Order: sequence, then C-alpha cells, then structure tokens
Amino acid sequence: METVADMLRRVLADPEPGLFNLGSKDGMSKRDFARTLARLLGLDDSAARDGLSTEAGLSAPRPADTRMDSSRFEARWGVELPTLDGELAALA
Repeated sequence: METVADMLRRVLADPEPGLFNLGSKDGMSKRDFARTLARLLGLDDSAARDGLSTEAGLSAPRPADTRMDSSRFEARWGVELPTLDGELAALA
C-alpha cells in the first residue's frame, strides 16, 4: 500500500488525463502469489490444492492472465515500479 500511495501522490502532484495501469513491474499467477506470500510469512501451505478457474464451475469466464502493462505509467511519471516479489518480501 505504501508504494500505491507514493505513486498516487505523484499523480496528484502532476496529473494527466488518460488511462494508466499501475501495478508491479512483473506479475505472477494467483497460485504463485499465494504460495510466495505463505512462504514469506512462514505459513504451511501443504494443504493448498492447485486448480484452474475453469475447473471451479464459475458462471463468469475468467482470463488466464490478468497482468497489466504499466510501462506507460512508468514513462509518464519517470519511475520504475517494483517487482511483485520485492513488494511481497517487504511485507514479511
């Protein structure tokens, strides 16, 4: 949240109309996110089961990849966004 707040302060200080994606420099699957966070927090994830959203019987379709390209944001505000691994490590 600190990173998001910092980036929003930059936008508010120098606003520009348009559509910009704000996210980590890279991405990971929801599975990898959950397992990485559990590992960093010292939690046991041995009971977790891997699966696909297509196997969950959900009524709305889900995209296989939800990463966004934040390079336009980086270029406009002159920043290099952190990696998701780095942000998760900062939580631990």
